[in-house]
Amino acid sequence: MKSIQSLCIGLCLFALGSPGFANDGDTEKAEPKPEMSLIVDQSRLQIHRSKALEAAPRASSAFEQIQLHPVSVKFRRNWRRDYNLDRNSLANHISKQEEDELRQKASKLFDEEFSKLVSEHSRLALSKDANSKTLIIKPRIVDLVINAPDLKNADASRHLRVYSAGKATLLLDVIDGSNGELLGTIRSKREATEYHQLRRASSVFNRSEAKRIIRRWAKNLDRNLTTLLDGTAV
Repeated sequence: MKSIQSLCIGLCLFALGSPGFANDGDTEKAEPKPEMSLIVDQSRLQIHRSKALEAAPRASSAFEQIQLHPVSVKFRRNWRRDYNLDRNSLANHISKQEEDELRQKASKLFDEEFSKLVSEHSRLALSKDANSKTLIIKPRIVDLVINAPDLKNADASRHLRVYSAGKATLLLDVIDGSNGELLGTIRSKREATEYHQLRRASSVFNRSEAKRIIRRWAKNLDRNLTTLLDGTAV
């Protein structure tokens, strides 16, 4: 009888959500996705193409514009917790508020830099409106890792030094502007430069390294879109 009672209590706790299964609020409501084919599968790049696009191909040359949506940003799961566990001084711990501020700064930097760099490197013109010749791009940054964020409340006497500023993965949902159909997704993983000597971490250093990653994403955009739409090899 006691074992049955214990089992019931355990099931109730699981239903309520035990700490061991917490998701830190990162779970999004799942949206229905069309059936996809994986046409590129590399260590840093994966491209999925919708089966509908395969059935009714649309050449990349048919599109002349890009409409960029604002980016959403998520840190790697438990990033803040793991970062704080590695810091002996409470002065160097990151609060939830500071994590949110870092996320907002990353979003702002990406939106500013990506649109500017796409204008420089893409044959497709940026547009605020969507039509039959427009590709709608919805970017998401996931698994963001900042190895040593420059915090206002950090202990000024302890300058953190790193070999690399961090890493991130960019997900692009590519949508047909004429009908809102999801044509495919592009997943690109990037790491900041790995230096042979330790570098002093600062907001200037982190921002500069982030811009380098964003530039790589922007420079590869046209090639990846052509691969997605035409099915050609990268």
